[in-house]
Amino acid sequence: MLVRNRAVDPITADLPLATSISEEEKSEFYARISDFDRRVANRSMANQEPSSKDSDV
Repeated sequence: MLVRNRAVDPITADLPLATSISEEEKSEFYARISDFDRRVANRSMANQEPSSKDSDV
C-alpha cells in the first residue's frame, strides 16, 4: 500500500477508516470517490486511444 507515494505496512500504519467519517460527511465522501474513479477511468481510456500522429505514418 502506498501513502504519499511511499510504501507502508497497512497492518501497522495509522490509516483512516471509513467508519471514522460522520454520517453528515458520508455523501460528500462518496461523491469525491466517484469523481476520482471517473477521472482515473477517463485517463486510462485516453491513454488507450491511438493518437492521430500514429495514423499519419
